[in-house]
Amino acid sequence: MNQNLREQLLLLPEYFQGHLTLTLIALLLGILLSIPLGVWAAQSPRVKRPLLAIISVIQTFPSVAILALVVALLGGQIGVLPAVIALVLYSILPIARNTVTGLDSVPSEVVEAAMGIGMNPQQVLVKVKLPLAMPIIIAGIRTATVWTVGLATLSTLVGATSFGNYIFTGLQTRNLVSVTVGSIAAAAMAVILDALIAGIQWLVENRNKSINSNKCN
Repeated sequence: MNQNLREQLLLLPEYFQGHLTLTLIALLLGILLSIPLGVWAAQSPRVKRPLLAIISVIQTFPSVAILALVVALLGGQIGVLPAVIALVLYSILPIARNTVTGLDSVPSEVVEAAMGIGMNPQQVLVKVKLPLAMPIIIAGIRTATVWTVGLATLSTLVGATSFGNYIFTGLQTRNLVSVTVGSIAAAAMAVILDALIAGIQWLVENRNKSINSNKCN
């Protein structure tokens, strides 16, 4: 192992911790914000189109522009806060859109049957619609996860620690080892997190299939 690679690997724990922290905080906040928005949109046709349109417009902004805009709105503050806000904004669209799609895909006869046994609308939402829509919602979370891991590399531009430290420092100093380590680390994190969430999605899908088969029997 050459000296350059050894030096880069010594920085890996710090950059890994910073990147993972940014990603998980942004995803958690994105989920907590996006799923209620998606539920609201699915239950209110008047809200659905304008809400999804606004979220889509945010997504069309270049990620660097979003970071710069957040820093400007925070009065020039740099660090973790503007990075997290920008990442949350980018994570909203796939989760909210998939929440709407998942809830809309629940068969009407299932909803009618639930109401027929005395469930009120809130119970139908919590006990019937959301569980059935969960695989699609989790698929949106998977997409948001991959996006967030990739975009978190840009948080270095606003002073937050991430694998972007490898990439941008390497580009400035023409250190290809640094760029390579940062790129591989970010890609590996995205693949691993996606695989973990895919496992959760598989469990939820099989749980729903088991419940449905038991009902049929």
